[in-house]
Amino acid sequence: MHEFAVAEDLVEEVLCLARADGPAAVREIHVSLGADSGFSADALRLAFEVITAVSPLRHAALTIAEVPGSQVVLQRVVLDVPDRPPAETGVAAAGP
Repeated sequence: MHEFAVAEDLVEEVLCLARADGPAAVREIHVSLGADSGFSADALRLAFEVITAVSPLRHAALTIAEVPGSQVVLQRVVLDVPDRPPAETGVAAAGP
């Protein structure tokens, strides 16, 4: 299942974004999944849940939007930063 490799890349990118903003908890992760990417949304979600089960992202909500195209794109990350309102950050791409 190649979805595990994609999920690992997404988790790494999200953790880097969270660390760059200081101590931040990740609330939401929004991903676009291209219909022609060859990846399954269900398998990607399962891979994400397995990888993040014992990580700082274990409480983050993952939203996957299936779109035309062949890329998997990290669209948006919503962070909880102490003493600040929730912040949105991040646009990165991962693909086959």
